[in-house]
Amino acid sequence: GTLCVYITPVVQPKCCQLRRHQIKPLSLHTRCHELDTNRCYNNLQLKGNFSVAEMHSWVSNCLPEVPEKPPLGEKVSYIFTSVLMLSMLHCTYSKGEAEFLSDNVTTIGILKDVITKEATKKKIKLEISTVINEESAASVIRRLDSRLVSEVTLARQVGLLE
Repeated sequence: GTLCVYITPVVQPKCCQLRRHQIKPLSLHTRCHELDTNRCYNNLQLKGNFSVAEMHSWVSNCLPEVPEKPPLGEKVSYIFTSVLMLSMLHCTYSKGEAEFLSDNVTTIGILKDVITKEATKKKIKLEISTVINEESAASVIRRLDSRLVSEVTLARQVGLLE
């Protein structure tokens, strides 16, 4: 979606400035360089008559820190981590094929929805295959649990200081 911010100064003359900021569906992801191979990943595979540039455009509509133009080469690969859910996402695509691995099934679902919507707009038929790893949800919850416990402990310590 788009976030519209109207900026109005306190002083005269009264005027208003509009700033628009694009918020991407997976905006809480950030690029990283190493994939944790010890995690349980869900898999989304897409096949169809799309170019690398089209898939790159669709991926850049979902995720931050993706360059405007796809890098040179036949295969493109990016790794992301979610700053909120502590999950990982590995995107790999080439002409006619794309594969997305994530330990968070919600991330896979969002990618699937956004990419199929964009492909439908361009009348590109996609073969979609998903493999859901049953252990992935439990591992994400375990990571979040430890993070929440530390946040609660910190909040209690701050409360004691006040």
